[in-house]
Amino acid sequence: MFLAFRGADACLAIKDSDRFGKLLTEACEREYPGWLSARVPVHYFDPYEMTVREVAAPMRTKDFRFAYQQEWRFVCMPENGSPTEREKFLKIGPLDVIAELFDSTRGIATK
Repeated sequence: MFLAFRGADACLAIKDSDRFGKLLTEACEREYPGWLSARVPVHYFDPYEMTVREVAAPMRTKDFRFAYQQEWRFVCMPENGSPTEREKFLKIGPLDVIAELFDSTRGIATK
């Protein structure tokens, strides 16, 4: 995946995606009460045969060139759908049990 993301020199590999998703959901509920949150799989589509579904759901869709990424997205937004004034951050706690940080320059996981 480093080749797909030019300039990236590290990545976080999630070993337990169910637990990671649960931590994200709990953090959203705790830090932004009343907001909607969901984990959704990305739907990959052919850009030459787009349907209304792909046009209407940019948070859940992506060009099929990227299907190898098997991406899931976490969506967290105010219930009324109004935009926020700036980015929001979630604190989910330590990840060392469910994830590893890989350094592309050394090719190893770091703690």
